[in-house]
Amino acid sequence: MAAETDTGAIEDFGQVSRTVGTVFRYLLLAATMFGIVMLAVLLLYVANDAIRPLTADPGWYLAFFLALVAPTGIAGWAVRRRDPAALTFGTFLVGMLVVSLMFSGGVALLVIDVVPPLVALAFAIGLAVPIGATVGLTRYAHRISFTLRLAATTAVFYLSLFGLPGPIGDAVGGP
Repeated sequence: MAAETDTGAIEDFGQVSRTVGTVFRYLLLAATMFGIVMLAVLLLYVANDAIRPLTADPGWYLAFFLALVAPTGIAGWAVRRRDPAALTFGTFLVGMLVVSLMFSGGVALLVIDVVPPLVALAFAIGLAVPIGATVGLTRYAHRISFTLRLAATTAVFYLSLFGLPGPIGDAVGGP
């Protein structure tokens, strides 16, 4: 046949509008930025309520400024003049230090105040024993099959964290 026939295959989609995708991306960006700003406002409100900066004596403001803000500003200005990349790295490093100290302080408060020390010790032992058993089983990985190692590791973790189930646990007075 010399004439072209329609095979039903799509050869070209033509011009596709990307307006919907662009609008979605900008709406997503706006929603994300709105959430970040609202979180910042909430954190400022909580910090203001916790610290109550307007109740301090003006002498404390001056002492705070002279002891912390002024030396930090002078050191940052001097480093920025010499090497801006070093200032960026130093700011990142100090920020990471502050954030890690805040998280570790939160974990310490959680462990000290919320969880009783004996319970925290029990959880530490309950996790240390199966981790040690897993490391011990890994040393013999060439002699033990994967399925057996998986079953043993799962059993050790379950028994150390939840105890013996059923009549055996009742007989020995377990949880």
